[in-house]
Amino acid sequence: MDGTAGSAAGDIAKLRGRLDDLLSAISRADGWRNGAAPDDVRALLETIPRVVERITQERTALVADSHAVLRAVALR
Repeated sequence: MDGTAGSAAGDIAKLRGRLDDLLSAISRADGWRNGAAPDDVRALLETIPRVVERITQERTALVADSHAVLRAVALR
């Protein structure tokens, strides 16, 4: 597995972990005082889009690389 694929896999695992953490934090009723989200929920919600963006960028790079390989093979 190359560095990009490994990095994407790590980011996907990290995203799953963040989502699990978020579900756990949301399920704690004691954290929702006055209808406001607890700090840990806000922090988790802020990190998720960044992880998704990294995964998207890495996926785009992998697709571009695979297209280049297919073109190279087709030219042989």
